[in-house]
Amino acid sequence: MRLGVLHGRARTVLPIIEDAKQWGLPRCPDKSVLIRGIGGLEQGNGRAKLGDSVNHRWSFALNSDLWYGVGEIRQFHRGPDGTKISLTREFGPCLCPGLTPGFTRQERTPMTSPSNALKWTLPLCTWPVLIYLVLHRSQEPQVLGRWSFGYASLAAGWAFLTLISSACLWTPFRRRLLASRAALSSLFCGLILATFMGEVLLRTIDPMGFAYYGEMQRYIHMRRDNEKLVYTQPASTEVVLDGTQVRYNSLGLRGPELGSKGPDEKRVLFLGDSVVFGWGVKEERLFVNGVADRLEKATGDTWVGINAGVCSYNSEQEELYLEHHGFDLQPDLVVLVIIDNDVLTYSDQWKAQASKPSPIRRLQIAMRNSFLYRLANHALTNGLGGISLEGAERSMNPDTEGWEKNMQALNRMGERCEAQGIPLAIFHFRWNSGPWTDTFLQHAREHAAPLPVGDTSTWFEDAPLNKWVNSMTDSHPNAQAHSRTAKKMVETVGELGLVDGL
Repeated sequence: MRLGVLHGRARTVLPIIEDAKQWGLPRCPDKSVLIRGIGGLEQGNGRAKLGDSVNHRWSFALNSDLWYGVGEIRQFHRGPDGTKISLTREFGPCLCPGLTPGFTRQERTPMTSPSNALKWTLPLCTWPVLIYLVLHRSQEPQVLGRWSFGYASLAAGWAFLTLISSACLWTPFRRRLLASRAALSSLFCGLILATFMGEVLLRTIDPMGFAYYGEMQRYIHMRRDNEKLVYTQPASTEVVLDGTQVRYNSLGLRGPELGSKGPDEKRVLFLGDSVVFGWGVKEERLFVNGVADRLEKATGDTWVGINAGVCSYNSEQEELYLEHHGFDLQPDLVVLVIIDNDVLTYSDQWKAQASKPSPIRRLQIAMRNSFLYRLANHALTNGLGGISLEGAERSMNPDTEGWEKNMQALNRMGERCEAQGIPLAIFHFRWNSGPWTDTFLQHAREHAAPLPVGDTSTWFEDAPLNKWVNSMTDSHPNAQAHSRTAKKMVETVGELGLVDGL
């Protein structure tokens, strides 16, 4: 390669550098040089005087500027260690034919670049967030007694990002990372594409029933605030929830309208949460109606089942509903269904957190909209073949506020029903036994005494759990489980002598 300058009116070319190897730079494959004229020199006409300068940019040198004036050529480029190298080739005081090169001088100075600033920015941003994540405590602690599985996964991912950003402070690692940026970019784009396709596929076929979570959020958004009960259901409307038609009467209860009680009519009032509500099950298949049908066949009387189940209600709310609304419905039998998570109370702290969720809570809610996130969380918590069971209540114990309030509410409901002369049947709905849930049942029986508390765990032992639930992620009882429940409840009510004629 030859680099020259047009000089004088004769437009003669003075050879300055015969070979680019003198500068330690690679040859230009096409042997081209881009020249931009400055001052009196116009590209191509060669009109210039001594003292004019010409800027050159070598097409094969990234971000390298080559310029010269009279007597010297100077080129800057970045060294392998991130410093700026100045190579200076000096000549005589003027450019003239026969000029012999002088000497070459190399200067090395520190060089500040965007990448150097960035390497400090990332750790400074990621470490405070990681500390905040570590100090946070989940409402459902399952890992190390502090975090839920989903939250622990989020914190672990952020910790990995923090370690990578901190490792970039080490120059050899950063150089290796930058050298692999093309491969890393391809990998990143591939992961984004795979994530998108995986999300679309899961949402299309939904083999594990992840739509349940979004549908439950829809239900929550439909609720109406209530000063005494915290919230109630909408009234006089019909909706589709999780693929199931749901109708609410004018009282905000699932089912048909309730008129005045007839002289020969008998009513059974069911209190509970989403199990009684019948999440994911058609109205005619609910055990609320199944119990009424079986009582009617067994006694010959007309029985009507009243479904006062409200998703996420606990025993405190069920007691308040019975006191302020339940007795007004003139029930002849009250059936109370309690479950383990009744010990989760709606405290003032919970209400404050629900009205103004923390940034972490908002992030979790956003991530839970992803089916891939749900799949990963389910696999970590239950395994791919496992069934998701509620576990938030496992952080509670007999000394906690929610536990005590739940047990006291059980006792008061028994007293109120006795005062009204209405029989009360209590059932603890659970799929299987275990240390924690056995303790809950024991305390429930102690506080409900002398009323017995039925245990449903033995009702479903003849088949695997996946036969009785809606899906692997929705452990609510399905239609088959509702049918079994109705049968067992009527048998228990007959054994206890709560209904004449059974």
